[in-house]
This record gives sequence, C-alpha cells and structure tokens, in this order.
Amino acid sequence: MQTSAMSQLVTVRLDAVQRETEGNLTMLALKLHDTAMRLFYPVTHRARERHCARRYLCCEGTHADVTATVG
Repeated sequence: MQTSAMSQLVTVRLDAVQRETEGNLTMLALKLHDTAMRLFYPVTHRARERHCARRYLCCEGTHADVTATVG
C-alpha cells in the first residue's frame, strides 16, 4: 500500500475511533493503540519473521563453524 493511501486510511480510521469514544480519553487511547496495531501488524510481522530467519541463520552458521573446528 502506498504511503498516501495508508495515511488516508489511518486518518479515516482514527476519525471513526474518536467518534466512537465520545471524548473518553482512556477509551480513545486504547482504541487508537488497537487500531494502529491492527493496521501495522502485517508490516511488523514480516519484519519479525525476517529478524528470526536472520538470527536462525547466524546460529546455524555458528554451530557449523564450531562443529567443523571441534571436529
């Protein structure tokens, strides 16, 4: 999704959330957090998967080096 489309979607969602909470700041904060997490979950999930894959490959590489060195 392009940045302008994403920011427009976020703005529309946030306006809807603000109307739902009717000025209750605690509910507004909770709903905004929930909305943001739902909107950006695919992005953060992919980043986490890449990070885990990189860490796994580093561990596997280290393990192979240790095995080759120790014999």
